[in-house]
Amino acid sequence: MNFLSVQTIAFSVLDYDVSWLELFGTILNLWSVWLMTRNRVITWPIGILGVVVFMLLFWQIRLYADFFEQIYYIVTGFWGWWLWHRSGAPDKGAIHRNTLSQNLATVAVIVVFSLLAGWATSNLHLWWPQLFPEAASFAYLDAATTIMSFGAQILMVCRRVECWLIWIAVDAIGIWLYWQKGVVFVSGLYSVFFILAIFGLINWMRQMRAMAATEPS
Repeated sequence: MNFLSVQTIAFSVLDYDVSWLELFGTILNLWSVWLMTRNRVITWPIGILGVVVFMLLFWQIRLYADFFEQIYYIVTGFWGWWLWHRSGAPDKGAIHRNTLSQNLATVAVIVVFSLLAGWATSNLHLWWPQLFPEAASFAYLDAATTIMSFGAQILMVCRRVECWLIWIAVDAIGIWLYWQKGVVFVSGLYSVFFILAIFGLINWMRQMRAMAATEPS
């Protein structure tokens, strides 16, 4: 049995076939996000495993921007793991918020790079037809969520509370996008991610305020 193929089915629910890739990727990524809302360093190694599984899934269903996004998550996953350990507070480390200028710069960068990434992914099948035999699906929307996720991941590594605002937007789009692509299980996963992102925002803001209250004036 080829567990690395999206055609290898673990079980079926209401005539929908759930592949082993989709199942294991869902479990690992859901676990990782829940740990992140708790500000726990173990989120990084578990998240890296989930990323590898989803990278295989997205390549097989032709969401190429998402495929490249997973490579980025592997790199930043190891970076975040190292940085949180290096901070001396791998669990319950200090949480901060961006300045207005930092938030405006983040939005500007996301918009510009989303347009560039959308143009690039829409042409991948023309540039490298051997590797990408068919045109990308929802190229610009998929690229936008990818770039937004890149920004959110950096903010998360730096423990900036604004990361959860971006994740909320990414998850809302992902619910619809993956439903359209027929990976209903992943769409359901993003529904849970959406709820967890709201919880993460609330929890991180609560921790940030609690830490600020204990700092000497």
